[in-house]
Amino acid sequence: LYIIKTPPVTESHHYKRQKDYRCKSAGCEYRTAPINSKENNSNAVFASPFTHDFWRAAVYDFTDLRKLCYAGVLTALSVVFQAFSIKLIPGLSIQFSFIVSALAGAIIGPLLSFARGCVSDIIGFFAFPSGSTFFLGYTLSAGLGALTYSLFFYRQRITFPRILCAKAIVNIF
Repeated sequence: LYIIKTPPVTESHHYKRQKDYRCKSAGCEYRTAPINSKENNSNAVFASPFTHDFWRAAVYDFTDLRKLCYAGVLTALSVVFQAFSIKLIPGLSIQFSFIVSALAGAIIGPLLSFARGCVSDIIGFFAFPSGSTFFLGYTLSAGLGALTYSLFFYRQRITFPRILCAKAIVNIF
């Protein structure tokens, strides 16, 4: 049973928090829940990307104007990085756009990072054609790579093993 009650009248008008009571078999446990969705979206570090709060924050970031602006700037930066690559042999080159994908994954969240990866791949293909035809599988691969980086870095503690695992998974798949 989940009941939300409004705050008492005696509290200050600056205190805009709502009281929430979660009833258990032995009684009710008190905790406060923020009314404002921006308060819900704090910069908390999540233990795992497989929690409800993680994805709720990701959906909120998908609608946040500041994060959308970051996504646009990071998309443009990724397209610029796609232009500069080191050609080793024909058909094999080193690109540095993965740095932007990892940074986007850490900043803008998984849903927006996936969309940003797909859009930057499409824009990069048409801005710098390589002579081959467009293939949607490569675009989905770029989006899933950005999603993988965000699952490892978005609101997580970034450590060296986490960086190695994220890069290895993106390179293997």
